[in-house]
Amino acid sequence: MTMNEITFTNSSSAQPSETFSKNSICGEFNLKTSKFLVISSESDPKTSPMSDVNAYGLVVGHFQVNKQFYLIVQAQDKPRDPKPNLAEILTHRELQIATLVAIGCSNKQIANRLKISEWTISTHLRRIFIKLSVTSRAAMIYRCASLIQEVLLEDKNNSTNEKQEYKS
Repeated sequence: MTMNEITFTNSSSAQPSETFSKNSICGEFNLKTSKFLVISSESDPKTSPMSDVNAYGLVVGHFQVNKQFYLIVQAQDKPRDPKPNLAEILTHRELQIATLVAIGCSNKQIANRLKISEWTISTHLRRIFIKLSVTSRAAMIYRCASLIQEVLLEDKNNSTNEKQEYKS
């Protein structure tokens, strides 16, 4: 293949897992060593968010044919998970703080309970917000709800076991 040669593959080679809620892969091509996907879109890429498409790479261009929009996405080797596993991105301390926020504790109460400064609590919360792409405590709790529930159940089971050991 020469430097300017492009290879194009039609939609029959697109993987079934590579379909989006309102977008679908209709083809792919290789240019030099990069792979590109052609994705049909129901909405104008200038006015609508492309977060689901961005999980597969960088949108490098778009065009319109007969009122149908198409995006050109430079594909990654492996698609990024648009919703990463929160247990892997939050530290134990961050999850602990998120849990205390979920049960209604203020920063001061959390600081007293964990024996650290309120400033440290604020720093942890800012980092959690960045990692989760949220801007409020309520959004953080909503995003972490399943993990928080697991932590609360684990704490409840641990306290029950401690009480049983104390009685024995």
